[in-house]
Amino acid sequence: MTRVVSIVSGKGGVGKTTFSTNLAISLAEKGERVALIDGDFSGANISRHFGLDASSATLNDVVKGNAYITQAVYRHKSGVSVLPADFEDYSLDSNHLKHAILDFLGQKDFVIIDSPPGANKPVQRALEASNEAIIVSRPMYPAVDNAILTKKLANKIGVEIKGVVLNQVFDDHLELRHDIVSEKIGEKIIGEVPHCDYIRESIAHGEPVLHHKPYSKAADSVEDVSHKLLGLEPPKRGPAERFKKSFLRFFD
Repeated sequence: MTRVVSIVSGKGGVGKTTFSTNLAISLAEKGERVALIDGDFSGANISRHFGLDASSATLNDVVKGNAYITQAVYRHKSGVSVLPADFEDYSLDSNHLKHAILDFLGQKDFVIIDSPPGANKPVQRALEASNEAIIVSRPMYPAVDNAILTKKLANKIGVEIKGVVLNQVFDDHLELRHDIVSEKIGEKIIGEVPHCDYIRESIAHGEPVLHHKPYSKAADSVEDVSHKLLGLEPPKRGPAERFKKSFLRFFD
């Protein structure tokens, strides 16, 4: 059965799309058949993260009858099938999301939806098209407060929340303790992705960080989440492994 997972957030700017793209790659590199759909029709930028040509066919063209879905799906070298939306066209209705997913059901192990931020109608449509969700938040009050609203919407629809991923983590005294975030949202923390300049570099290069800097701590953090999503124990990184990765990061 295809698992449809919406990546949601209460607030924009928390790195939801960055996490979505890298999670999809991590799952694909573990042998899963993965599709990634840009469900944020008013702020579509999955194509930017993969360095896709802006003039290429998109989900918008499929919905309007100007292209077949096979023409709008791009296969990344990781094996992920990417279905981008047009960042210059805001006319697409979120009701069309379910129709886009139908083509992947039974053909893929995972469909990852990069949802819009917030707790409004487009987010509701993304959640209604899903059977699971992951909430992405920064460990700061504004992001956490809004994440609570998104969680309530998911609960109302009946979507299973797999947990919360804390992103752009500085791990300093200005941030909320992670146990406090978990308590406030009412969900377990399944990942902590550190603030990392490599992520900014990867976006600028149009290459997700799992390929741009595969030995980075950010890449390790996303890998851990994908293990958990598959019901696997994340790998233990002992002193020797940490030294090896530190060495590789130096020359990466």
